[in-house]
Order: sequence, then structure tokens, then C-alpha cells
Amino acid sequence: GVSSFTTSPDGEAMQLPLAVDDREVETTDKVTFCGLADGSFEVFDLGTKLPVFHSASTRPSSISGLQSIAYSPQHNLVATGSGKGVIHIFDTRSLNSPIVSFTRNSASIEDLAFVTLERGTTVGLAIGTEDGLPYVAEVRPEGPSVRSELIGTDCDAIRRIRVLSGTGDVWTAGDDGVVRRYTGSML
Repeated sequence: GVSSFTTSPDGEAMQLPLAVDDREVETTDKVTFCGLADGSFEVFDLGTKLPVFHSASTRPSSISGLQSIAYSPQHNLVATGSGKGVIHIFDTRSLNSPIVSFTRNSASIEDLAFVTLERGTTVGLAIGTEDGLPYVAEVRPEGPSVRSELIGTDCDAIRRIRVLSGTGDVWTAGDDGVVRRYTGSML
């Protein structure tokens, strides 16, 4: 479950209640996820501006900071990617432990984005990697599988990956300075 905190991430006491800026629009039911250097992540309620969950950090022998994080509210999923290539996928209704963890190699996970596959029946995760070998993994309870290789780079790191809602097109940007589009029908 989600637990409330009364101290800020740096350990200082928080002043309650926090003032709401008049320019804010509809933040009462919104959250944001922040990846941390110890391999953990924190969830903040944007309406209250308070942390509502802090995950456990990774095992000391494999500590690696989180490089990327993606949230899919419609699928109740959050995915994290580490500097050592480890991806964890969590069900947001029970964030205490991942529902699946996997790694393809030790290349840093630079960016993640959820993508809907097969006319909305399957969830995928588009993964941008430092080794320049981006791919789409199908998210399944029994374990992920590589759904599509996003070819075209010459081993240049893929720093950003986005999915265009509606079409499902995946867009990547990398160190070679080229922006590439992969159509949703190819996935």
C-alpha cells in the first residue's frame, strides 16, 4: 500500500498545510514519480505536494541509480530503468515489490515509455538504451518478451523515447542527432 510521510526527502519537517498556487489547475488527483540515485523511487501527490510512497532501494551489491521512469495510469503500471540495464515494472495498486524485473544487457536504460499494442489488448514498453539498441518489450505477467527491435541507429545512445497517443507511433532521439519514427503498425 501507499503510506504517508511527514518529513521531506531530506529529513526536514514539513510545514502543513502547504499553500496552493492559484495558477495550479486540477492537481488534486495527480501524482508524479521521481527516480533516485540509490535505485529507489518516490511518489508525490501534486495536490498536497507531499510524498506518499518511497520504494525500497535496490540491494547494496547492485545499487544503480534510476535513469528513467514511466507511468501508465490507465494500466496501473510504473516502470523504472537503471544505469545497469535493470527494468522493474510495478502495479501502482501495490508498489511494495515489482511484478516483473528483467534486463537485456548491462547498458543503461536512458528512457522508457508505455505503448499500447494489438488494438489496445496488450501493453508494451518502449525502451531507449545507452548502447543504441532500442526495443519494445511486451509486458506480460509471466515475463517480458522482445516485441520489436527499433533498428536504424549505429550504436549511438538513444536518450529519449516517446509514444504518440492515438497512433502508437514510437519516436526516438539519440546521440547521432537524428529523430526517428517507428509506426505503431510495425510494433
